[in-house]
Amino acid sequence: MRHILKRSDHMKTVAADYIDYWQSLCATQWGLTTTFGIRVQGCSCTAVNSIDGGQPNTFGRLYQIPLQLEVLPNYLRMIIDDHMLIDPDSDLIDVLNGQKSFQEALVCTSENALKRLSPEVGPTKLSA
Repeated sequence: MRHILKRSDHMKTVAADYIDYWQSLCATQWGLTTTFGIRVQGCSCTAVNSIDGGQPNTFGRLYQIPLQLEVLPNYLRMIIDDHMLIDPDSDLIDVLNGQKSFQEALVCTSENALKRLSPEVGPTKLSA
C-alpha cells in the first residue's frame, strides 16, 4: 500500500519498503511534468523520477546510509536541497545521515498519514 502525502507541489510517497522524497514538479516543453526525488529503502538511497505522475523509476547508483551529503553527486544534492526548501520539517536529512533509522521514518510517516485520513474527534460545543 502506498500513501501519498501532498504539500503544495511536493509529495512524499510511502510504501511498505521505501519512502520517496520528491522535489518540486518540473514542466517540460512537451507539456509533461517530471518529478525527481530520492528513494530511501532500508540502508540505502538512490534517485527516482516520475513522468506525468506515472510509476516512479529509480536510476543511478545506490548510496549506503549513513552518508555525508558531500559524497553525493550535484543532482542528488539539488533534489535534497529543493525538497528541504519546500518541506523544512522533513526527516530526510536525519534519515540520510543516520540520526533517524529508515524504520523510524516509515512508522512516523505512516502514523501521520493515518492521522490525516481519520476524522478529528474533539470536544463538542453545546448550544444553549
